[in-house]
Amino acid sequence: DRDKTETIKWWSPDQDRSRLPDLKDAEAVQKFFLEEIQLGEELLAQGDYEKGVDHLTNAIAVCGQPQQLLQVLQQTLPPPVFQMLLTKLPSISQLPTPRRNVWERRPRAESPTPDLTAEYEVETVAQPDHDYSLNPATAAMANQVADENEVLKMQVRELQLQLEVLQLRSRFGIQRLAGSDKDIRFYTRFATYKHFLVFWKLVEPAANTKMVRITNAKASSTSSSDSSQPTTTVCSIQAWINPSIDELLLFLMHLSVGLHLRDLAERFGIHRTTVSRIISTWTHFLYQLLGSKRLWIPREVVRAHLPPEFSAFPDTQVVLDCTEVFCQTPSSLLLQSEVFSTYKSHATFKAMIGMAPHGAITFVSGLYAGSMSDREIFKLSGIVSLLTPDMATMVDKGFLVENLVQSLPACLSVKNNNK
Repeated sequence: DRDKTETIKWWSPDQDRSRLPDLKDAEAVQKFFLEEIQLGEELLAQGDYEKGVDHLTNAIAVCGQPQQLLQVLQQTLPPPVFQMLLTKLPSISQLPTPRRNVWERRPRAESPTPDLTAEYEVETVAQPDHDYSLNPATAAMANQVADENEVLKMQVRELQLQLEVLQLRSRFGIQRLAGSDKDIRFYTRFATYKHFLVFWKLVEPAANTKMVRITNAKASSTSSSDSSQPTTTVCSIQAWINPSIDELLLFLMHLSVGLHLRDLAERFGIHRTTVSRIISTWTHFLYQLLGSKRLWIPREVVRAHLPPEFSAFPDTQVVLDCTEVFCQTPSSLLLQSEVFSTYKSHATFKAMIGMAPHGAITFVSGLYAGSMSDREIFKLSGIVSLLTPDMATMVDKGFLVENLVQSLPACLSVKNNNK
């Protein structure tokens, strides 16, 4: 914006004017300005203040706004160096003022001063449906950002679902088996997941109010004289407030699949001792709860659900047989002789199971020594009092109970035997 004459006016007399660039060539002026600033800073850093100030003076001479440059130099240069710079320049007040821009040079009519005391009616402007000030490039970018946000939201939802699946797989529980009836049958022996839930709903109220948990506690001596004696581990009973459905699953898996305590502890992420206590607790609880329920079905109900295979024996009330479960061999020879089973060649406990023709379990006896005969267990089990003369019992051909019961003589299905 400054001509060469005005620049020469502020050129120091001891400066070489031949180095002055053509002020109409903006690139040459800019190059000269930057070179002089750089040389001045380098010389000042080396301690040659005289030559450094000369180069800064050259930069001021071609600068379009020398006053602003002087303000910057005043803040960056040491005070003695800045005073040296001022001595080589004319008075700051004589420096040319910057040229006004087009907006400042253009004459304009003065806007009237608004009357603040007057009342104005506020006009409500409706919000436009479309922002016409939005250029196409910005609109396309906004649409792209919106699409990217939707894609990111979908990815977040997918990652959340994957996280839930991984968390579900990391722990073994009923929710992991809920989608497969085959897994339910394998691990619990219930037909479907719905059957398992029905059983849980039946036992849940009693489990929340009557279940107690068997734990190990150390007996503490009450007298001070016994305080020196070592404590012994005894069995105590502690109230269990909120049993989990997964603990029932753990108990059923132990019974159905025969998984060891260590395996169950790894699956459910708990200690092996906790697994043992859960199994003991549910064993006592279900024995007390289910053992008090009557399983015997009335004769009318049995005949109403009689399957076609029993059409030749419509008066059959129950199918009886004995089963044996292995047990540890006792150290006493007398007890060994009592629990030893010649059929299993092992120490066992024996029980009698009664089943209705349509498959429902209707009778379960207590456990007896494995050496007892089926006939003796039949007399002691208590099923004789449940049978009436109009009920037929179906037993194995070696299970002779004709003179022990008032019901019809025991029979063996010839059709099933021939098959």
